Amino acid sequence: MKLTRSIDSELSSKNWVVFSLGTCGNDNKRKNDHKENKPKKNAKTFLVKSVFKSDRYIVLVTDLRRVWFEESSEKEIIKRAKDAGSGLDASEEIQVPNLLHLLSGILESQKDGVTYEFEIVKNKLKLNTLTDLGLVTLRWIFICAIIPLSSSPTSEGTLDGPAILYKHLMLPMINVTLGYMHQVDELVRIVKEKEDELLDVIEEKTSTKKRKTEHFDGDKLEENMRKKIALQIDRVKQKEFVPISEILADRRIRTLFKDVTENITSKQRAEEVPRSKTPETTSNSQLSIDLDSSQSIILEEDLSNWKLVDSKSFGASPNPKGTEVLSNENKHSQKATSKSAEKEETVPVQKELEKRQQIKDSQKKYDESLKKKKKKVCMIMANPKAARHVRQYEPSKVR
Repeated sequence: MKLTRSIDSELSSKNWVVFSLGTCGNDNKRKNDHKENKPKKNAKTFLVKSVFKSDRYIVLVTDLRRVWFEESSEKEIIKRAKDAGSGLDASEEIQVPNLLHLLSGILESQKDGVTYEFEIVKNKLKLNTLTDLGLVTLRWIFICAIIPLSSSPTSEGTLDGPAILYKHLMLPMINVTLGYMHQVDELVRIVKEKEDELLDVIEEKTSTKKRKTEHFDGDKLEENMRKKIALQIDRVKQKEFVPISEILADRRIRTLFKDVTENITSKQRAEEVPRSKTPETTSNSQLSIDLDSSQSIILEEDLSNWKLVDSKSFGASPNPKGTEVLSNENKHSQKATSKSAEKEETVPVQKELEKRQQIKDSQKKYDESLKKKKKKVCMIMANPKAARHVRQYEPSKVR
């Protein structure tokens, strides 16, 4: 059972669903817990993606360390319904769409009226479900095989476990975090502008009165954010897997994850079309080198766009044993492309730094002018004759 790129494109358009699953017990205990809806002790959290069609279904499960996957066809669904004693007559092909409709509702979200349990046997994750449908009890077992790691041999058209976690979780997480970081920066800028406007109005009307509101401090805001992050890290140490479940509990975050994975899939499709037209005459060793280099290039491009990690800190991936050294011409071309890429990356950073410096300079000038105005007002108010003179020639207010 292999997760191909076509299956991955179907899963990329679906949202992650958080499930808290308990381990499988005996039948009597399972029935009592199902009736009383007792919370499971020592429950583990899993993320599930599922695709249900009229004649098949796809299920993807992960605990952020391992990834399991199942694709079941129409014949396999009919056979499992007989073997597992599902409680429904799925011997005919007409009943399969109805059964798949019921199963899709079970994995749509963790419901109170459904019992969810799991067990891992020989690297296979079995997700046992039990649902009351009035007079009938629906039993179904999703049997998901583990997806191999990158160290195991995989073909070019399939994805391994780390690639799925990188595409469906890490990339969306970092992009969503960056989006919220930009949003916070924009809110800080807006609050600062509003505060300056209010201060101007207050100082023009009543210069002697004290301010009721405190001056906005960006450093204090950043310190509070660091404290919250430290508290979140402590929660991770105490209880496993809390942050990701809380993040994906928000519907907006789930839709953002889905949008990011869809965009990545569409971009990869567009890049694969011209590659498929070119003839391939490379050997197996050269193919492995190309795949490793392409993965490192993708990582460096993503990290440079995120501006979280300097691309210089990532060294070139080591060549595997038995491979030939690149020629001098290829090395010169790679150096030229790397220099041009570094120049393109540094230009927007320099512009951003110049803008920030201009904002700081204008803020300093504005603060100095305010101080001078305050000094003049204090000097005038300290001299009673000058104060009377100012009040005598004060212009009348216009209605």
